[in-house]
Amino acid sequence: MNTNLQTSMDPFECEVKKTYILRQYQNDGIHKINEKWDEGIRSILFQSPSGTGKTVLFSEIARQCYTNDRKILIVVHRKELVEQAKDKLFNNGVDAGIIMAGVLQRLCQICPNNKYSNTNE
Repeated sequence: MNTNLQTSMDPFECEVKKTYILRQYQNDGIHKINEKWDEGIRSILFQSPSGTGKTVLFSEIARQCYTNDRKILIVVHRKELVEQAKDKLFNNGVDAGIIMAGVLQRLCQICPNNKYSNTNE
């Protein structure tokens, strides 16, 4: 069982939402990013090895921005990463939109069971 995941059922939602418990190095990374933002540095590159939870980390940053009415843009280069990011953002309670070639633009809450609409259909 994954000890870094908590599950709760919201009676007003159709889906089970998961809350991620960050590891210490993920919390440290978020803290360092926030420190740089506080210093006025806006262009930040965060690097971490494969399998260390970068998607969970940035979904937490996005959640913090979302709850403080701040905007955030997440750019990925593969459809699989779009799916992964979408799921993590949804599970973290972040409303998000997807803009991707071959997909109708959706600027609404993402539900993990909804597949993208293909513009060719």
